[in-house]
Amino acid sequence: MRTSVLILGAGPGGLSAALALHRRGITVKLLERDSALNVGGSGIMLAVNAMRVFRLLGVEAALRESGTPFLQGQLQDHRGVIIQKMPMNEAAKGFSITGIGIHRCELSRVLAEALPPEVLQFGAQVRRIEEHAGGIRLHLDDQVVEGELLVGADGIRSQVREHLLGPQPLRYSGATCWRGISDIPAPAGAGVLVERWGPGGLRFGWVPISSEKSYWFATANTAAGGRDGDDPRAEMVRRFSEFAAPVPQLLAATAKIIRRDLWDLQPQNTWTRGRITLLGDAAHAMTPNMGQGACQSIEDAVILADALASRPGDPQALLDYETRRKPRARGFVDRSWTLGKIASWTHPGARWLRDFAFRHLVPRALQTRALEKIYDVDLPQTTTV
Repeated sequence: MRTSVLILGAGPGGLSAALALHRRGITVKLLERDSALNVGGSGIMLAVNAMRVFRLLGVEAALRESGTPFLQGQLQDHRGVIIQKMPMNEAAKGFSITGIGIHRCELSRVLAEALPPEVLQFGAQVRRIEEHAGGIRLHLDDQVVEGELLVGADGIRSQVREHLLGPQPLRYSGATCWRGISDIPAPAGAGVLVERWGPGGLRFGWVPISSEKSYWFATANTAAGGRDGDDPRAEMVRRFSEFAAPVPQLLAATAKIIRRDLWDLQPQNTWTRGRITLLGDAAHAMTPNMGQGACQSIEDAVILADALASRPGDPQALLDYETRRKPRARGFVDRSWTLGKIASWTHPGARWLRDFAFRHLVPRALQTRALEKIYDVDLPQTTTV
């Protein structure tokens, strides 16, 4: 065994990091405070850059069996009139791979099943993080877990980040998001994901995640901390009453609606100190406006493993990982924030000018190059020993 890395948090980033480290022959322990994998009630979009990582990690085929590819995106107004077509398949040609939509529980299952059973430990509530000359001690309720390095992959309200940097203020986007899974397959056609921009800053989008289901998301400009009433579906139907089909049908065919305020984390000067580093939302939480939050955590995972493979157990490798990842991740934080503000404009005149610009002033070639830049992450040549 070459080294021991402790990871806190079994979301997409933590699971991907555990798998990437395991593939490099590095012993790893993944600690999750919940009693089982958090599968949630929503879907997730894995863009080409994330699927390139999963191809390297040997789980692409399994993920494709459980998800469905998306080949084109459409930006529409609330009536369903197309503002812009996004040439996702065209931009993906150079990478010989497509993105997919998938249920979060299927992503978690595939990644967890690719790991040895002893790697994952559930019900691991960390009460204290202790640093010492030789490594890290995590004090749980009933045991102490030791390792040489610690990776905080424990989300936007990261316990590891607070230990490392102290309390860091989050930034509220001004919008709340609702999500759900609908028993309606591919409302806009196979392989097509859609986002609609409507009056009052309202947005509604959907992406197929299987041959039988679609994942949808919706946002509204609201104060933080709001709550839905006894009938969230009825409230959503009322709020999005001006949105044309299939929005009412998607809402009607949804069993559970999840509401979350949208926050991000202003770019941090450092993610790393000594034998501890951060990954994913713990390091660079972003709003979901570019669909890159999970994708960037997945990229983090493979670069972290690559940095440690050449210097196992060396804290300096964590700084190397941070240096390689920080500029790209920070760029997505900034662009996601800006795009969210533009998409949520409420003034009718500003909305008309925005839609006109997206429809007529952004050439297809420019769209393709922008997507290619998103997909073109510099990945290691290998992810195995």
